[in-house]
Amino acid sequence: MDGYELSIDELRVPGDVVAIEEMPVAATRKSSLFLLNDLLVQQDVTPGICAAVNTALNRLKVDANSVSVFVYASPHFQAECHLIDSSRCAVRISSSLVESLDESELTFVIGHELGHFLLGHLRETRNTDEENLEELVLSRRRELSVDRVGLVACRSLDIALSAMMKTMSGLSAKHLQINVAGLVAQLRTLDQQAGALYSVMSTHPSFVIRCRALLWFSMNGGFQQDGETIEKNQLDKINKFIVADLERYIDKPALERISEIEQEFQFWFMAAAVARSGSFSKRAQSVFMDKFGEESTSKLKILLSSFNSSEAIAECSKRFETAQYAFEKIAPRRYADSERDISSSVQQILFSSHP
Repeated sequence: MDGYELSIDELRVPGDVVAIEEMPVAATRKSSLFLLNDLLVQQDVTPGICAAVNTALNRLKVDANSVSVFVYASPHFQAECHLIDSSRCAVRISSSLVESLDESELTFVIGHELGHFLLGHLRETRNTDEENLEELVLSRRRELSVDRVGLVACRSLDIALSAMMKTMSGLSAKHLQINVAGLVAQLRTLDQQAGALYSVMSTHPSFVIRCRALLWFSMNGGFQQDGETIEKNQLDKINKFIVADLERYIDKPALERISEIEQEFQFWFMAAAVARSGSFSKRAQSVFMDKFGEESTSKLKILLSSFNSSEAIAECSKRFETAQYAFEKIAPRRYADSERDISSSVQQILFSSHP
């Protein structure tokens, strides 16, 4: 990409973690279904759409043989990307969305969808359990990442915002005029509100949050063909602003709940270890005091003194299992990290030879 130094991977918004498992894909079946039911974008059939696709592929330096694009009949404004195999994907765009967007706006949408492929989002089996708050937080971060990829593909903030406004509102160019000053005014109004304003259960950030994130990212200028190169330090600052927005307006309740249940998990993990040891030593009490506070430590002392050894082990183990189940349900990635960290340190913390 001319005048652009960061790699595609560096477009990730903080919290958009790399996929941790491969998704099994029935490549032939998926490809066949699309070919049977959708219209394949080709130069001699859909030249305008094909031009948008080629522009996105060239600017993102993606091999044309690795991507197939289809249009399917639908009154809804939708676009999606599917993994065909480890090196190929299929982008599907609804007919109503194609009809409402011009060629340059389609380039943004195609770039956005290709971003999911390029950043490895499609390689992961998504946990759709409604209790998995972590997945929802992750999904919102990923959407902001691929908005950036779409901007790099279309190389125009106005075009990107126009495509987003049409997609979100369902309106055509007849009723829309891109007014960045108007959007900034809406963003300032948002700043005056307190607390989370958007559903914590949504997989996508709100339209206003997405717009502000793109406005900040566009300040780099590196997405433009002849623009300034992106400075890494500046991007780090922009990322902090974006994460602060997400946590303030959307993610705060989910992140607080995840932290609460992690604290509970760690407490009962260590409490069960204390019960099995048969002694709540002064050193262990000091560790608990530092980590969980005086009140929680006192309650554990009372609980342990209320039972004999086997009863204390059973009670602490039961409470640990309850906390473990809850933590793994709402934040499986963080659970795995937390379990590994506390498992490796609990013996040293609680049962070392130091007094």
